[in-house]
Amino acid sequence: MKSKLVLFAFCCVLSASSLAQWQDTTINLPDSVSGLMKPSCMAYDSVNNVVYVGSGAGKCVIAIDAATNRKIALIPVTDDPKALCYNPANNELYCIGQSEYLVVVDVATHEVKKAIATGSRLNALCCNTLNNKVYCAMDRWGGNIMVIDGTADSVMRLINTGAMYPTVLCYAPATNYVYLATWGSDYAVKIDGATDSVVGIDGPIFYVPNGICHNPEDNKTYVTSSDFYDHVVIFGCSPFRRITEILNRGGAGLCYNPVDDKVYSGDFRGTSVSVIDGATNTYDS
Repeated sequence: MKSKLVLFAFCCVLSASSLAQWQDTTINLPDSVSGLMKPSCMAYDSVNNVVYVGSGAGKCVIAIDAATNRKIALIPVTDDPKALCYNPANNELYCIGQSEYLVVVDVATHEVKKAIATGSRLNALCCNTLNNKVYCAMDRWGGNIMVIDGTADSVMRLINTGAMYPTVLCYAPATNYVYLATWGSDYAVKIDGATDSVVGIDGPIFYVPNGICHNPEDNKTYVTSSDFYDHVVIFGCSPFRRITEILNRGGAGLCYNPVDDKVYSGDFRGTSVSVIDGATNTYDS
């Protein structure tokens, strides 16, 4: 009986040890330094090794030192953040919410530097690091992408994509292209980052896209949709064309692993993460 108890205790310790490998630490946000609830958007400052966190309920952005996991600043903003984007060229953070403003934060001082009137609510952000520009998906029928000059923090131009309600954006620095997907027009768009011109349109993507990412190894772009049509749609980028689609129930969010050439997509209805082989366009076994 004693040997069984010792074995049981050993297994409990082993189990706890193995679980600890999955999660480094938990950072609780609502306290005297924060007040932010339901964190839902993040951006990483690669220059200063700081993570920025915003949410749909808080009207602030929290800065976290990635080396120590300690909160180092609370940045009040005028709206509940729904997307963040870091620009390393000028060391600034961009934030959008439900209002018609793009908020610019100086990360050296953690203070709001400017609020750029956009004339429309914005859905998504991405940064063109080669040309120091920020792209903003405008939440309107016309499907315009607003281009911000990162040096002056001013509107450079609007790109008419012909797409209704652009929803998600991503940037491919290796080729200097911006990719977007829309829920109103059912297709994806490719934009030249140097000229800010539309150079490719293809689809369908099916219903509401809620994630997009680029695979530079195989030069592909992935769009995930959910609700009525749970698929990941895969596009080849040269030329820009729809290659295939694979079933992905409850698709939510995408990211690319350059070390193993894999794409990850979450299931917001369940508990799983799907892993896609970047070379074969099939689920990784």
